[in-house]
Amino acid sequence: VVNDNFSYDSMFHFLRSGLIELEDEAIDALDNYVIKCGIRGKRKWTNAFTAPPLKVRKGEAISDENIEALRTLNEYREKIVYLLEPLMSRRGTSESLIMGLYEFIKRLDAESKLEKMALGFEEEGLLELKREYSQVYRMIIDLLDQMYALLKDETITLEEFIKLLDSGIEELDVGTIPGGVDRIIVGDIERSRLGNIKVLMFLGVNDGNIPKANTKGGIISDFDREFLKGQSIELSPTPREQIYTQRFYLYQNMTKPSRLLYISYSDSGMDGKSLKESYLIATIKKLFPKIQVVEDSSKNNIMDIFGVKDAGELLAIGLREYADHGLRVLSLRELETLYRYMCMYDASTKLSIKLLEAAFFRYEGGSLSKEMVTELYSKLLKVSVSRLERYANCEYAHFLQYGMELYEREEFGFESVDLGDIYHSVLQQFAVGITSMGYSLSDFDDDKAYELLKELVTSLGVTYGESVLHSSFKNEYMLDRILSILNRTVLTLKEQLKAGNFVSEAYEKEFSQKVELQDGNALSVRGKIDRIDLLKKDDKVYVKIIDYKSSQKEIELDELLYGLQLQQPLYMSVALKEVKKKYPDLEPHMGAMFYYHIDEPIINSDKELNENEIEEQVLKELRVTGVMNSSTEVVSALDSALEEASTKSLVIPASTTKDGNLSEGRHLMSEDDLEIVTQYVDELVKDLGNEIINGQMLLNPVSYKDKDACTYCKYKEICQFDDRIEGYKRRKPIALSSKDAFEKICERINGKEDEKNEEE
Repeated sequence: VVNDNFSYDSMFHFLRSGLIELEDEAIDALDNYVIKCGIRGKRKWTNAFTAPPLKVRKGEAISDENIEALRTLNEYREKIVYLLEPLMSRRGTSESLIMGLYEFIKRLDAESKLEKMALGFEEEGLLELKREYSQVYRMIIDLLDQMYALLKDETITLEEFIKLLDSGIEELDVGTIPGGVDRIIVGDIERSRLGNIKVLMFLGVNDGNIPKANTKGGIISDFDREFLKGQSIELSPTPREQIYTQRFYLYQNMTKPSRLLYISYSDSGMDGKSLKESYLIATIKKLFPKIQVVEDSSKNNIMDIFGVKDAGELLAIGLREYADHGLRVLSLRELETLYRYMCMYDASTKLSIKLLEAAFFRYEGGSLSKEMVTELYSKLLKVSVSRLERYANCEYAHFLQYGMELYEREEFGFESVDLGDIYHSVLQQFAVGITSMGYSLSDFDDDKAYELLKELVTSLGVTYGESVLHSSFKNEYMLDRILSILNRTVLTLKEQLKAGNFVSEAYEKEFSQKVELQDGNALSVRGKIDRIDLLKKDDKVYVKIIDYKSSQKEIELDELLYGLQLQQPLYMSVALKEVKKKYPDLEPHMGAMFYYHIDEPIINSDKELNENEIEEQVLKELRVTGVMNSSTEVVSALDSALEEASTKSLVIPASTTKDGNLSEGRHLMSEDDLEIVTQYVDELVKDLGNEIINGQMLLNPVSYKDKDACTYCKYKEICQFDDRIEGYKRRKPIALSSKDAFEKICERINGKEDEKNEEE
């Protein structure tokens, strides 16, 4: 820990060693806090923790619960630092380091803790572990005594001391007396000295092994050896003498066993080439004419088991085959025997029972009771659009996230989701700030706008996520990139507004809309519309909504049909109601539903472009996406350039033909069609809400086109969805074009109206 400067890995390796007087829950809480706040290094561990452990909503004061949680975490921190303090303050000589380590062991109360562990093993009947743990403390103290005696006055670095300590520990041997008289000896025929043994298993009796091939050459011939031997000069044995020596050892070892002699050889090697048997096999066959060679070619049967791991794997295979009504690897009797054995062996882990349950597992789905639904969600179901889309993608993932409230632990870092939060926050503050300066989003001084953005980004960089944007040079560079991208964004939004006649009305408009559900329940849909623009004309007011996205996005009617994309039509429905409240004398109409991709595109061109041409290319790249009212009046108000023939807009996805008419495309819809879409979304929200309060929570992920609900799902390790298991099934809606999807939407709306008429 000290040598690695309190790194995350070393700290929690230490904390989870079992020698710290902290409960697992306390260590888990520390673990989550350290990851969330990026606690690294001695300075952060030795100074008080200050960041709130629990989430604090913007504008809210820190709760008493947060204060108490922080106080508890600091108590844990102080206890840990107190234990490690002797190691932190000792430097210079071996004596100071050894005494520091000894003081650390005393503060840790390691002796009594190891004794307690040893007694625990004794109670469990694990006597060998008990004897091992009983020796550890004495051996470590003896090691420190020896180091003290040898190195007392030596000047040494901490790294050198750790290496010496590691070397000393590696040389320690914990000795235990075997628990019984039976034993297994593994050796070779020449070096092993066997006493009275019951069974001898002689393996690998192939030519080249028995007798051992003599591949060594020599510079002295056999004739020279005989001559030197006559001169009383002793040499190593000749090949002939070695063969006779091997035969002596063979005879000696093969006559040792009192019960069984087991001899085996291979008919092929690892490379697949055939191998010859040793001459010894032929000799034994000659001595015992009735003996038979048994060829073992079985695979995955009960004779292949050499331990609990093999038994567990074979049992898993056998149970799955039995569940599928087709035993092939084991017979029924072998399977029963193996299962009984495993039940006796793993009484504590119950592995065999788990394997049995897994083998016969079939997913059948299920639903929550009304009482459970009320307990989890309450009578007034509060949802966001993203939550409804989550439910439409997978009911079970929705249950885990919003019912069980399971979340990944927060990590100290800067991700793409953080980028989106910063973009939205700065753009909201920019709109308010630029208005207070007497400007509008369509008319402001570029230099003053840049200064305002710089101030907002700098301020947010200091306060956002425990100052994560100042935690590394990479993140500090991100601040410059964010400023550059947002400057490009506000300049582009300005040009888009200037191109038409719509005027910005509201920014980051929060709303809550209540929807009545069945059985007296209700749904409260909450959200935030990034921007609302209005066009007032005579007694009408046209509404345009725009949502800022950190990635490219389109309004897809086929995804809307299946509930996978609900945001903009639902927001438009809400915006129309809000505008009607504010301007009761004006009749609200749908103008456009757009997405704007916050980006700073790079322009590639084969020819050299001037500044104006580059600006045009940038505007094209950052053109909004979505759908708009196909009325010429509305489209011209979005971009007055489209009043001319043969024009392609730089700000919206529209163009005109040679005769001045609007080009048809998926981005243009009549107001009647737009009303059908918003009406369908309103009905779909109600249907999804009723399904949730009815307790539906099937594990039914959607796979549509190139999108799969499981791809980025953080609950995959919990649900264990596997479409190879009976009952699990992905929903795969039919892929439709925008035209076909709209026809389906119309059919469902008409069907709903027919149902209402029948009820009336």
